[in-house]
Amino acid sequence: MSAFVTCAGFGASANASDLYKGSGSLKDTVEYAPSPIWSGFYFGIHGGHANGKWDGITKTTAGNPVNDYSGIDDADQSIDGSGWFGGGQLGYNWQRGRFVTGLEADISWTNFEGSGTWTAYEDGVGNAWRKKHDLEMDYFGTARVRLGYAADAFMPYITGGLAWAKTSGDLAVTQYNEVSGIAAGTSYADVDERHFGWTIGGGIETLLSDRWSLKAEYLYVDLGEKDYRFSGKVFNGADFNTDYYPSDLDFHTFRLGLNYKFGN
Repeated sequence: MSAFVTCAGFGASANASDLYKGSGSLKDTVEYAPSPIWSGFYFGIHGGHANGKWDGITKTTAGNPVNDYSGIDDADQSIDGSGWFGGGQLGYNWQRGRFVTGLEADISWTNFEGSGTWTAYEDGVGNAWRKKHDLEMDYFGTARVRLGYAADAFMPYITGGLAWAKTSGDLAVTQYNEVSGIAAGTSYADVDERHFGWTIGGGIETLLSDRWSLKAEYLYVDLGEKDYRFSGKVFNGADFNTDYYPSDLDFHTFRLGLNYKFGN
C-alpha cells in the first residue's frame, strides 16, 4: 500500500512538472503581460502639409457711403488655404498591458495661406470697389490625449484635444471704373488674430529601436470664428476702419514625426 501511494505521488508530481515545462496545455493558455516599452517621456520633431479654408462673410460697418459695401450681393466668401509646416512635440506615455495612454503637446510653424478677390460693391453708374484678402497662418499648436494599443513595436492610436493658431491678414480695396478700367485709388489694411478650438485624429507609431520611434498622423483642426477686423486702411488720404471678415477656420493636417524616448 505504501509503495502504491509513493508511486501515485511520484506520477502526479511528474505530470505537474511536465505541464510547468510546457509539455501540456497550461503554458499555451498563459499570456504574459508585455513589458512597458512605450512608457516614459519623449520629445521629437515633425513636418507635414495642411489644407483647409477660411469660411466667412465680408462686411462693412456704416461709414462714408463711398466706402460702404454693405450692399454686396454675394457676401458669403470662402478662402482656400494650404501650406507646409514643421515643428516639435513633447509628451509622456503610460503603458498598462497592451494599452497606452499619453499626453502630447506640439507647436508648428507654417506657410499656410490663402487669397480671395471679389467685387464688393457697384454703384450702378460704372463705379465699383474690389476687395482682395490675403490671409495666412503663422503658427499653430495642439495639446492632446493619445489612446493607443501596443502591438509589440507598432502602436495605432486615436488622439484629440485643444488647438490654437496665430493668423494675420492684409486687405486691399480698389475703387475703379468698370467702363474704363481705370483705378481711382487703393486702400490698405491689416489684422492679427488668435484662434482657439479643438482637434481630433489618429495615427500609427513604430519603434525603430528602444529609444527612437517614427509616427504618421492625421489631425482635423477646427479653430472656430474670429472677426478679422481690418485696421489702418487709408483711402484718398482719409482713414476708414470699416472692413471686417467674420470667418471660421478649419483645416486637415498630415504629418510624419520622429521621437526620442527617455528612461527604460
